[in-house]
Amino acid sequence: MHRKIIFLIFIVSIAMPITVSALDFTILHTNDVHGQLQASGSNPGMARTASVINTVRSTVGANNILLVDAGDEMQGSLLSNILSGEPTIAVFNAMGYNAATLGNHEFDCSQSVLISRTTEATYPFVSSNIVVNDTGNCATAGWTPPSFVQPYIIRSVGTAPDQARVAFLGVTTTETPYITLAENTEGLCFKDPTESIIHYYDTVRAQSDVIVVLSHLGYNDGGYGYGYSVYGDQTLAQQLNAAGKSVPLIIGGHSHTNVAAPAVIGNTRVVQAYYSGRRVGRADYSFDTSTKALTFRG
Repeated sequence: MHRKIIFLIFIVSIAMPITVSALDFTILHTNDVHGQLQASGSNPGMARTASVINTVRSTVGANNILLVDAGDEMQGSLLSNILSGEPTIAVFNAMGYNAATLGNHEFDCSQSVLISRTTEATYPFVSSNIVVNDTGNCATAGWTPPSFVQPYIIRSVGTAPDQARVAFLGVTTTETPYITLAENTEGLCFKDPTESIIHYYDTVRAQSDVIVVLSHLGYNDGGYGYGYSVYGDQTLAQQLNAAGKSVPLIIGGHSHTNVAAPAVIGNTRVVQAYYSGRRVGRADYSFDTSTKALTFRG
């Protein structure tokens, strides 16, 4: 009798469908748009860029898309410069961005202008290494962010109950105080990017399923070449992996690099999408909502 019961249980277990809790989602990204809203020369204009983004939304589903920018949104075109970036923020709002980091050129006007632009934005700006100089010495400054930026943001992707919490942790080049007017960064400190990510990493990890770094450091070491030593995203990836605080994806900007295929460094893929909207970067993932396993699909 016992053997029959066991056999029946075995048959039922085979017949029952196996539930796979998989979520496919896509992160789209731009960087260094520099206010190039209108088509001009090789710049496609943001209407064409938006068309590319909306096509992907239609294909994979709007709930399965996150759209982010890696900095230097506003400065660079006559239209955007005359109005201190206001038209660019309006366009980014209309395109439905979920988050952006601050580039060095976001500081080209003044902090008061930057505060106005970030207030107008319907998406948050994130940068973990920009802090208030609360001690008068950046070497000993604490971790208080200025009012116009936050260290990270967490966005949900997918449709309940199959959702993933994706955290975007931002960093901005430490060159910024040296390559813009001094008064535009007065009262601020730009901490080491790796140190800043590590500072927040465990807190963010506890609140999210996936951590993505939005970086405005540049793809390679060296920055703009003004004699100030800075490192880029590939070194950032190496340092985070070495510290046991790796992230699956670093989305970069600053160097205008056309990265055709991600650099794979340890557990991290490093990407960048050229500049002025000429490319829309795309990273596709599968997320198992049961095991929390993340798989890169392309």
